[in-house]
Amino acid sequence: MFRLFLVVALLAWKSPIQGYFFSEQTPVLNHLTKVTENPPESGLPLIDCIYVINLDERPQKWNKIQDELGQNNLHALRFSAINGWKLREDIKQKLFGPYSLNLNGGQTGCLLSHLSIVYDAYRKGYSHIWVLEDDIKINEPPQVLEELLMRLCVIDPEWDLFFTDPDTKNSKGETILSWDVFVRPDQPAEPVNYYRERIVIDDDLMEIRQRFGMYSVIISSRGVQKIIDYFSHVYLWSPIDIDIFYIPEIKVYAARRDIVTVNWQIPISDTVSPPSNNDERDDIAENVPQGDVLALSKPPD
Repeated sequence: MFRLFLVVALLAWKSPIQGYFFSEQTPVLNHLTKVTENPPESGLPLIDCIYVINLDERPQKWNKIQDELGQNNLHALRFSAINGWKLREDIKQKLFGPYSLNLNGGQTGCLLSHLSIVYDAYRKGYSHIWVLEDDIKINEPPQVLEELLMRLCVIDPEWDLFFTDPDTKNSKGETILSWDVFVRPDQPAEPVNYYRERIVIDDDLMEIRQRFGMYSVIISSRGVQKIIDYFSHVYLWSPIDIDIFYIPEIKVYAARRDIVTVNWQIPISDTVSPPSNNDERDDIAENVPQGDVLALSKPPD
């Protein structure tokens, strides 16, 4: 009996984390915000709903993006973003489970906000959704995206995510590339060169396996299903724009030019420090880098 106890104890000591994907449901979906409003017609026939993630503390950003979308005959549903800075410590511990708390309040809130929207699309059975953060810039008529989506559906009918630009940028307008792999300590991953590879499809489209920034992404119903299946059985580890690429068999594409991209003159400050109702930084370009985990952005070996 003592020998059996010793073996069990040794196994537990050597494997404190039993696996990144759990058979039972993790608490992540229990801490999402339900969307109660009815969405307006998006203005794009292929898109069932355009969602805009916007903190209540940032009304100026919502007004700006609403005006910009309206100028392009588009209509969005505002999602009141989850303020992760206000999450209780015990809730964070539940969300991260066996892992260390790698994300700050802003990153955690951003992730849960994106998942809340995806879960809403899952519940409503949408075919395609367009998820926007409130710091985007429209460079071309968004109707161009429908043409690219129709082409993509022919090239790969099983695509999951489509980003409307190649990469994010810092506050100087410089491109930020994602060069590293940041998986859970117990999560399998491909070699780093796999994630760095970009496969050119044509003049407008490419297949990608990693990038920073979730500020403008179109998600198919297949992608919605994969995201829900994944995050309902894992604990949180890294920002949404990193972890999304480690979903098994996720198929991601991107535009090869900036059709809808980040407005790099507006800093993503709310993932760096808590927002304030008295904060007037919405209209000020600060020297704050875009992207959530820039420690992973470095030149290739």
